[in-house]
Amino acid sequence: LAEFVRGDAEVRPFLPRRALAGLSLLLLVDYALSIGGSHYLGRFLDGAASVVGAGGIGAGLWPLAAISIGALALSIAAQYLYSVKVGVLRVRALASVRKTLMARLHGKGMDFHMKNDSGGLASRLSEDADALIKKNLDARVPLAGNIISLALATGLLLHSNLIAGAVVFLMLPGLGIINGYFGQKREKLYATFSLRRAALGKQGQEPLELIQSVKTFGAEDKENAKYRAKAQALVEIGEEDARVGGTAHMLSSALTDFFTKQLIYLVGAWAVAASMGLTIGSIVVMTFYATFIKAAFDGISTHWLEYKTSRGETQVVREWLNEKPSVLQGPALPPGGGAISFHNVSFRYTGDGKGGGIEGLSLDIKPGETVAFVGESGSGKSTLLKLLQNLWTPQSGKITIDGVDVSLTGEGPLSEAIAKVPQETRLFDDTLRYNLTYGTPNAAEADLAAAISAAKADFVNDAAAFPQGLNTRVGEGGATLSGGQRQRVAIVRALLKKPRVLLLDEATSALDKKTEREIQETLDRLTSGAHGSKPTTLVVAHNLTTIAGADRIVVMANGKIVEIGSHVELLARGGAYARLWQSQSAAR
Repeated sequence: LAEFVRGDAEVRPFLPRRALAGLSLLLLVDYALSIGGSHYLGRFLDGAASVVGAGGIGAGLWPLAAISIGALALSIAAQYLYSVKVGVLRVRALASVRKTLMARLHGKGMDFHMKNDSGGLASRLSEDADALIKKNLDARVPLAGNIISLALATGLLLHSNLIAGAVVFLMLPGLGIINGYFGQKREKLYATFSLRRAALGKQGQEPLELIQSVKTFGAEDKENAKYRAKAQALVEIGEEDARVGGTAHMLSSALTDFFTKQLIYLVGAWAVAASMGLTIGSIVVMTFYATFIKAAFDGISTHWLEYKTSRGETQVVREWLNEKPSVLQGPALPPGGGAISFHNVSFRYTGDGKGGGIEGLSLDIKPGETVAFVGESGSGKSTLLKLLQNLWTPQSGKITIDGVDVSLTGEGPLSEAIAKVPQETRLFDDTLRYNLTYGTPNAAEADLAAAISAAKADFVNDAAAFPQGLNTRVGEGGATLSGGQRQRVAIVRALLKKPRVLLLDEATSALDKKTEREIQETLDRLTSGAHGSKPTTLVVAHNLTTIAGADRIVVMANGKIVEIGSHVELLARGGAYARLWQSQSAAR
């Protein structure tokens, strides 16, 4: 009840008290005018009955008719104002909630995003946010209005006839039991509904994102069957909700119908027969009051069930809104050349010490140095880069850039200092310009042109392929570009950032040999500082020929460093690196 009165703390900033008070006032005016108009209509009927046979309506009755009609007109005006204002408030509040939710999701660490698929998150961002506004506005404000209407109509009914008013109150306990019981059932139902709807969103999004794989393997029927199963799970919730809602409506309607219709007429007829002073007009007015009471009770039942439904449906997003961002927004890094230190770093993906990761790793990297990491898959190479970006947080130890712990720095300053060219670059379904300048949206045209030239990304100037130049859209994921072209877009991004730290994570492994050589030549120029200051570069690679020129090569196995040295030094030792080199040389 306290939550209903105050509303959700997470949504209050978007639903100002003054706006809610204004809406409540409009509802109060509407109900007061409607009920007051009924009172004067009853007086008009009594006056008309008293002059039956007089050949006309007395002059004193016309003001009563005018008041009744005027009250109806003003009531309609109040309803119009309420509809407009609540509609405007709703769309603004919904937009604010969605913006805040999106910011919260961006503020979550990678552990959260690994556990929650993007399709489910998108569903909650859309559907659950809407349900949150429904809970705090669409259900809550009308429910308060229904309570006001009930109080007004009941007070006037008691004033008209104490016995009739008392009879209506007899239904309150029964109605409270019905709404309380079925409200709880619907809240639980819709908590499950929210989870299943998120799962349906994932099942709908994932196969469409991977549509080429689906068609390549002829898996359309398989994916359709999985989607049908998820959709059917929602149908089951909907069917159960229909049964619960139907039963609640049947019981509450039967109860209110009996007490506000049949019983009122029975009491009224008895009072007339007993000569207790009731008139035809009084009975008509009592009927109007009873109608308002029934409408109020029906509204209370409906909106309370909606409120409880939305409460269950929004449980997850309310928790998100109430949580503090898990990613810090700390101060900028101090000036420096990109010195990196790993201090006894340990990390496991599962958080329980059992999953793959890093174990007790320490390593110092000098500013401007190029260090390559090699080893079998799962040895922890890419994990190190993610830890350096603060995408994951080590369970123990710390990582510093120019002496500052990256876990205390925050994503903003880190993103300014670090650029990354990943194994496979996925682009946004936007323009070439948007994707090229994604990390530096305010880049000057001259800088952009220079970066395109340095990255040998001149394909963007092909008018036949890109008729709108840099304003040509690239499709979902960059579908209109080849793999090599997407990698060059990633290199342009890195050049524009002028980073102090550059991460190359298998940047050429997904390309054909010719394209790999061309991209590698561009990367070599980038890491050498030929196009600006020389960044500290960390390279992850399987193809050892691409990193033979690195200042140092770190060989990893099972999350630990097993060898460090230059290409020549490691070959001379005849250890793990030499065996890897010999294996790849034989394969070539």
